[in-house]
Parts: sequence; C-alpha cells; structure tokens
Amino acid sequence: MTVTTRPNPFTSNVILEVVCDHPRHAIVRLYDECGKFIRILSWSMARGRNITMLRDLDKLEDGHYLLDAVDTEGNTLHKLDLVKRQLVLT
Repeated sequence: MTVTTRPNPFTSNVILEVVCDHPRHAIVRLYDECGKFIRILSWSMARGRNITMLRDLDKLEDGHYLLDAVDTEGNTLHKLDLVKRQLVLT
C-alpha cells in the first residue's frame, strides 16, 4: 500500500491518495500534536488508486498534526505528519 498526501503544509484541505494491491477497508484518523482527536473517515478502498479529501480544516490552529490509517483489526497501515499553515496574502 502506497499513501501520499498533498499539499503538506496544508491550509484548508488535504488530498489523500492510496494505492492498494487488493480491496481493503481503512479508518483514517487525524489528531493534533497533543493527541486530541480531530477527524475520522471510514474508507472502503478498491484495488488500485483511491483518492479522497479531508475538507474544511481551515479552522484548525497552525501546527503539526498526525494522520494515520488503521485496518479493521486496529493494525496501523500508515502514519504521517502533516503541517497546517495559514494562507497569508500579501
């Protein structure tokens, strides 16, 4: 399984792309740097390329966040750090 996210750092949305060798179900969780739960997504993925978006994250504070994906047995499939930055217009 290959997982990529973009953009990182993000401002309001994160695109999550997963390539699977076989169909699987995953729970995607987003936590702040203190371990506080922010968002959860239940995702049934097909074999091949799967894309989804975590939306409306613009109200989150700037900082570091942890995104992980676990299978139905609770095994960690992937874990990564994300950075939130405010969009600054000049």
